[in-house]
Amino acid sequence: MLSQLEDAMNETAQRQRILWVDDEPCILTVLKKLLECEGYEVHVAPSAAAAFDLMAEHEFALVGTNIRMSPVNGLEMSQTIRRKYPTVPIMLVTCCSPSPEQVVASGANDLMSKPFRVQELFRRISETIARGSTRRSGFVQAMIHGQMDEYVRCVVAAFDGD
Repeated sequence: MLSQLEDAMNETAQRQRILWVDDEPCILTVLKKLLECEGYEVHVAPSAAAAFDLMAEHEFALVGTNIRMSPVNGLEMSQTIRRKYPTVPIMLVTCCSPSPEQVVASGANDLMSKPFRVQELFRRISETIARGSTRRSGFVQAMIHGQMDEYVRCVVAAFDGD
């Protein structure tokens, strides 16, 4: 049963184009290769400006971006994407902790902390695409509603088998 689900996810991934934005070339290279191995068509951009050029040329099933970039950071980029391309799901990835207000204002659908496990990244990308641009992850919902303690307790309980 699990292999059928994985096969279905890989089959779906083969039809989906992802744009990943990060100002670190080595991160872009590694993520591009990993996501291509999962069957995604991956475009990469080293800046928000380059990402907007690619978005003008292609439709994307998801845009993933690092928050800490310059001159336009991932939060600002996310706001612009949400205005110009309201149907595109957006995933923010960061090693810093933006405020709940910043995440909500950005219009992002998911927020993932670095460092992360590759399988977790794959799962979150798949889920974010499946949810679409109108729904946010449980993590982002918890941030919005000030329920982070309860969210963390539930996640820990799930991993502990409670």
